[in-house]
Amino acid sequence: MKKILMLAGFSVFHIASVQAANYSGKIPYQCLASTQTNTILMISVANSEPDQIQDVMYFPHLKKINLSYDSAMGVGNPPLLIHYSYFEMIKEKQTGEYTFAVNKDNKILFAVYTSPQLSMPISFGIQLNLARKEALNRKLANQLRTCI
Repeated sequence: MKKILMLAGFSVFHIASVQAANYSGKIPYQCLASTQTNTILMISVANSEPDQIQDVMYFPHLKKINLSYDSAMGVGNPPLLIHYSYFEMIKEKQTGEYTFAVNKDNKILFAVYTSPQLSMPISFGIQLNLARKEALNRKLANQLRTCI
């Protein structure tokens, strides 16, 4: 319940449709910023099923984060917003948890990261403006990744 209340308080953002874009062989990511950190959370949207998120990393580190699916919980009837929880795994130990809020069109609206090492959760829900997205995509050009 605490998680639902925490997530409900964050702003909701809408992203462009993955199916409508042409990425020239690059892996499309939804890139979300936070006011709490300088890193950008990159979530692959190549697979449109939010219960199968496997490719998550931070820019500029670009190191894949190993995830293990935990659960999903819908809000509304029928569910208008679904929270998908994944455990962050390092050396087969749970080190943190990511919760992704996804709308009925399978768009990731925001993400929250919690860890015992953090004093408070980190929320990612700020869409990159066009200039920041273009600058980031120039840096990602050789990585076969692109922020949408």
